[in-house]
Amino acid sequence: MCLTDWLIESLCAMRHATGQPLVKIHGPANLSMRGGTVTVTFLDRDGQALDDGRVEQLANWERISLRTGCFCNPGAGEVAHGLTPEIMRTFFDRGHAPSFQELRREMHARFGRDVSAVRVSVGLASNFADVDAFIRFAASFLDRTAAEIGDVEAGGPLCSTDRDAA
Repeated sequence: MCLTDWLIESLCAMRHATGQPLVKIHGPANLSMRGGTVTVTFLDRDGQALDDGRVEQLANWERISLRTGCFCNPGAGEVAHGLTPEIMRTFFDRGHAPSFQELRREMHARFGRDVSAVRVSVGLASNFADVDAFIRFAASFLDRTAAEIGDVEAGGPLCSTDRDAA
């Protein structure tokens, strides 16, 4: 819990020179009613959400393990991202449910909203060096724009095992 607390405090303290926070923490921003998983959306210096897949790709290249994508708890992503039943209904009144990638793309294009996030888990096997590496990695996004960070590189390695096999 000490590592989780340090992680949350460090992420909450990080701000771009513009004053914008580096992350939006989903769920409690302290240890009250929280486990070891910290879910965040990374924001650029202008407050625009970074592509969580790109964050994962860059983390993997640094040998940092994290998860991205939709929330495991049904409804949690909708609550975290402020997705109302009216917004969600537009996607499910079509006669077929969209794939996650379609939902993600259209949600951003039509409503400027996200449906996914970055999840960092601190557990029994985690140590100071693990959390320190992630905090330094997170700081590498400070004062950068989403355009500078970019999107997931197509055909590029998405995980370290792909990269190491080359």
